[in-house]
Amino acid sequence: MSKRIMIVEDSVDISLLLGRLLEDVYEVETWTHDFRALLAAAPWAGVTIAIVDLMLPDVPGIKILQYLKTEHPRVRRVVATASR
Repeated sequence: MSKRIMIVEDSVDISLLLGRLLEDVYEVETWTHDFRALLAAAPWAGVTIAIVDLMLPDVPGIKILQYLKTEHPRVRRVVATASR
């Protein structure tokens, strides 16, 4: 598969659900913890789309979206959020 998608979500259940929905079309990678490390690790090589939860526990999702816009402008960004 040439398309790679990154799911940035703190809920493991939601990450698994999205991954299952998309795995027939994309190579799916999920990141469900330590979101500050995500910015430092830079696992974005080959990622074409990022689904980013806005309400993450240790870093605002908007910060990840801004990072992607600046450092990886070709990665398409999808915002995900939920309210309780």
